[in-house]
Amino acid sequence: VEEGFSTPEDTSSLTATQKKELKENKQKNSKVLFILQQAVTDTILPRIMGATTAKEAWTTLQEEFEGSEKVRAIKLQTLRRNFEWLNMKESETVNDYYSKIK
Repeated sequence: VEEGFSTPEDTSSLTATQKKELKENKQKNSKVLFILQQAVTDTILPRIMGATTAKEAWTTLQEEFEGSEKVRAIKLQTLRRNFEWLNMKESETVNDYYSKIK
């Protein structure tokens, strides 16, 4: 399920073991896809409703909420910069500063 899977167009050439494995993979995929669809809110659900595999739905959610590598790098850089600039001003009380960093 993590790596995704595809169903061969012609399953007649598969061995009994391969057919059994394919059936198990389909069941696992359906189960995980169902769990993902149930776990998200009604506003998020339409974004993954078109997914035919759990891997596809997961990738969609991952890109939506984590972003690409470039987006994550930019977010991390922004967080680091904000952290470096974080200091208590003379006019701030300890409670105000604590609320700001909390």
